[in-house]
Amino acid sequence: MTLEMLVLDTDHLVELDRGSDSGAVLQRKLEEANDEIATTIISAEEQFRGWLNQSTRHWDTDISTEARITAFSRSASVRI
Repeated sequence: MTLEMLVLDTDHLVELDRGSDSGAVLQRKLEEANDEIATTIISAEEQFRGWLNQSTRHWDTDISTEARITAFSRSASVRI
């Protein structure tokens, strides 16, 4: 049996994070696969930049501390 490596790009990671229908299908396929799963440093950078943009946007606006914590917690929980 030959193992393969599945490389996920940023779009895959976003769909998984959002829990979309496409993400759910991908999640099932990944769980059924007996392959290694990886992503690229480019996807990691794009995720990190998105997290920074989101946290900065929430920090610069006049929103409650609770809303800031919620936005930060959601962004920080993204697994790469």
